[in-house]
Amino acid sequence: MTTINFDTLVALIKERGMPAQIEQTGGGCATIYVGTPTADGLFQAVAGPGWFEGPGWTNGRGTFDDFCWGLDDFGGETDPHWETTPRPLTDIADDIVALARQVSNA
Repeated sequence: MTTINFDTLVALIKERGMPAQIEQTGGGCATIYVGTPTADGLFQAVAGPGWFEGPGWTNGRGTFDDFCWGLDDFGGETDPHWETTPRPLTDIADDIVALARQVSNA
């Protein structure tokens, strides 16, 4: 099982000029939020799910078995992109940032 380091992915997204953070979204689930929240609390993109290996909701991780990313729409109206095959985190960060920028410019 290939593990995705959420801290590394967030750092790569930030290197590309887009805000990103890891949040605990219930039951120890780690979720990456990308962009700046709008007035209704939505971010430009989200990625996950994952879990935390460190104390205090730190050291977020995920796997390519169930990792996906896409628009933050609360209702699941849009289809996420499923990352079922391991690929470089730099490429995933590029794709997530491109989507977040599209939403920001819309």
